[in-house]
Amino acid sequence: MGRMMFSKTYQNFLNKFAEDKQEYGKVFLLFAYLFCVVSASTIGRTAADTLFLSRFDNSYLSLMYLPQALVMITAGILFQRYSPKVRLESLMKILIPLISVLVLVSRFGVGLELRWVFPVIYIGYDVFNFLMIVCF
Repeated sequence: MGRMMFSKTYQNFLNKFAEDKQEYGKVFLLFAYLFCVVSASTIGRTAADTLFLSRFDNSYLSLMYLPQALVMITAGILFQRYSPKVRLESLMKILIPLISVLVLVSRFGVGLELRWVFPVIYIGYDVFNFLMIVCF
């Protein structure tokens, strides 16, 4: 009886999937996007913490909270003020290449052992993460 119930439920799912294939395709794409955002957020936060703490003592971490908060508040205000004037698709088309270029520049800064790059990466990561989430 349990096997027949499972089979019927599975058959109902397949029928609904066949009816709304386009809609379920959108759901799977949304899932993939959110999975990538969460994965990048988790890996990025760990990398930013590790890079910062590899060059600075952990007592400096508490000093980073104030500039981090100020930058996040500023980014939130700017996004709130200008996002209604710009389509989110256009903003994403600008943000993704911009973030990619900034990642490459920061990579060169890390390679050249520039100390100011590490706090910038630490704060910048949160801003970019914020923008990628609110643009969703």
